[in-house]
Amino acid sequence: LALQNLEEMWTGIPESSKGREKSKPASEDPYISRMFLRGDSVIVVLRDPLITGKQGPLPPPKTCPAPWG
Repeated sequence: LALQNLEEMWTGIPESSKGREKSKPASEDPYISRMFLRGDSVIVVLRDPLITGKQGPLPPPKTCPAPWG
């Protein structure tokens, strides 16, 4: 599976050294031009609120019946 023009979004809490103040969460949003996935990868796709605000709400996704039932 090949994905293009991605933005990875995550927040991490850095470890604090002894005698220092509490560390604040740091967010990272790196841009990824191409990503190749294989195996048991997990992908979460979020709608861009700026796009949905201009075009109106998107219809709910269609569900597929389970292949085993």
